[in-house]
Amino acid sequence: MASLVRKGPLDGRTPWQQDGLRFAVSNLAGFLLLRGRIEVAIAQRIASLLGRALPATPNVVEQGNQARILMLAPSRWMIFADAARAATLLRQLADALAESSAAVSDVSDGHTQIRLEGPCAVDLLAAGTAIDLHPRAFGVGRAAQTELARTRCLIWRTDQAGYDLLVDASTADYVWAWLGSNAELTVAVHQKSATV
Repeated sequence: MASLVRKGPLDGRTPWQQDGLRFAVSNLAGFLLLRGRIEVAIAQRIASLLGRALPATPNVVEQGNQARILMLAPSRWMIFADAARAATLLRQLADALAESSAAVSDVSDGHTQIRLEGPCAVDLLAAGTAIDLHPRAFGVGRAAQTELARTRCLIWRTDQAGYDLLVDASTADYVWAWLGSNAELTVAVHQKSATV
């Protein structure tokens, strides 16, 4: 019997790359949404599963030994893990939450993750969003729920020149096309300003 394999809207897309900019689809990502009031005893169980406590500060991505965790809002967290690990974490977290009013759900099918990196990455993002992307305001580990090219997007800075974008699956084709149509111009402008 053939196994079912998740297919995302951007599966099979070739990574885009030129001097100073690269973006590609992350096909290994799993996303879990944790919602509800978490009591202390349950929070401790969750911390042992994730390898760190649930963050108490919104818009900062924290790294555990099993997953990355982002507090989206009070009583609302997004957990990022590779797809295989996410399935196991979903079961373990559901067991931990069994006697609480909180809930965890797999929202992987509703989202697509795009990795954007290189010295031109910030310029490309700045062309499509109004948030301040300067490292003093948006440093490594920071995240923002915002609009990119007029679509909802979660952007987080993974390192000095790298960003991960989490977009709704329904708008992933549009975001990919927008990135592609603006990437060459961004690279050209970046190269021209470097020679001046």
